[in-house]
Amino acid sequence: MGGILAQTTFLAFADISYKKANLEHAAASYPNLMHGTLLIIMLSFIFLITFFLEFSVKGTNPASILMIIGYIAGVRMIWKAKRRAMWVPKSTASTDEDLVLYVEDGDLSKKSVTIKFSILAAIVAFSGYVVAETGIVIAAEKRLSETIIGGLFTGVASYYSYFYNPNNQIKK
Repeated sequence: MGGILAQTTFLAFADISYKKANLEHAAASYPNLMHGTLLIIMLSFIFLITFFLEFSVKGTNPASILMIIGYIAGVRMIWKAKRRAMWVPKSTASTDEDLVLYVEDGDLSKKSVTIKFSILAAIVAFSGYVVAETGIVIAAEKRLSETIIGGLFTGVASYYSYFYNPNNQIKK
């Protein structure tokens, strides 16, 4: 949530300072609105289970499984909605269309994609753990709140890594 807060703050400042057009033109699509709605639902669910479901089974809150199921169901709904959009955003002179590049690879199979995805998911999970532990150490050494470290520094790092990645082809 901290990264989302920092990125939203950066976008708000960018929208205020860029007077040529509203920046939301870049995100005007039905799937993007549904992703935002899914995010709100998931965050609301987290807050609800924090206050009402205070038990665990073998160190895991059963609501975690419900969150995974809810997320998968939400992504599936977004995928279905993308195929049959209920409305189309109005294009203006300031609208930048998303360009999707498809690469055809004859060597891709369901098994190889699943293996590659699993390996990359494990790397992301391990990296997230390392970042979280590093944040705890920084918070302890600098006598800062862990909330500040998590909310600000990881959000800024996410923003920096996205917008300053040389492979990123989005206009800055």
